[in-house]
Amino acid sequence: MYSHLSFMDKVKLKQLSSKMFLKKNGEQNISAIAKCLNRHRSTILREIKRFKTTDEYSAYKSDKMYYEKRKKNNKRCKFT
Repeated sequence: MYSHLSFMDKVKLKQLSSKMFLKKNGEQNISAIAKCLNRHRSTILREIKRFKTTDEYSAYKSDKMYYEKRKKNNKRCKFT
């Protein structure tokens, strides 16, 4: 089951994804980041892909975009 990341988790993800967990070929080690955050690697990968701006992940922009999308999708009750 997919669970949303809190803002603090996103800040930690930003810090961990900087240059701490790089593989030998220069790619990010998603599994190591996921273990540190105690989340599944697909959750981390999905978050990075969805909210990556330019070349780096931004926790603030990610959180802002998440709430904008939630606000947009909020279904309103129809009164008759």
